[in-house]
Amino acid sequence: MDGPTTEAFNGVIKDHSDRLRRMIAGRMSTTLRRRIDADDILQETLQTAAQRFEDYHRSRSVTPYVWLRAIAMDRLIDAHRFHLQAEKRNADREWSPMQFDSSSALNLSAICLGIHSTPSANAIKMERKRQVQDALTQLGDRDRQILAMRFFERMSLVEVAQAAGVTANHVKVLQYRALRRLGRLLDSLRQEVEG
Repeated sequence: MDGPTTEAFNGVIKDHSDRLRRMIAGRMSTTLRRRIDADDILQETLQTAAQRFEDYHRSRSVTPYVWLRAIAMDRLIDAHRFHLQAEKRNADREWSPMQFDSSSALNLSAICLGIHSTPSANAIKMERKRQVQDALTQLGDRDRQILAMRFFERMSLVEVAQAAGVTANHVKVLQYRALRRLGRLLDSLRQEVEG
């Protein structure tokens, strides 16, 4: 890369590396997390991005974060295949970074609930966290993905649209429907607890 291209790449990395690390950590399966750190996958992602940046810089067909995220998702798949080959042979244990294991749902539920500090508030928070986690696991995969991209990864509507291959208006509709379904599931769970 020449000077201006290197400077542009460094700017992209500076702007998006923390967000990308958070996305990688949230998408890693529990099993993979025991064998490799999110920072390792981030490093591989950035190495690949550096090699491909000139092509991306010329075309800019998607936002920088969506481009980096796609590379990171590929690195997650590669890491899972490499580190968990023996388990991969069992079809029941197939994994995709687009799937959420219980720890990923827990991460998303924690973001939905915010932070409290008193012991009673923490107890309430833990119960709500469990309810949100249960509700998230009951949502369809697409609903979870839209909510994860918008609220866990903090992607803009345009970024989610680019990643999902739909329009920003369609993302608004999908997000609205997913939040409505999540709300209904939470209401149902609360009624079960209270009833």
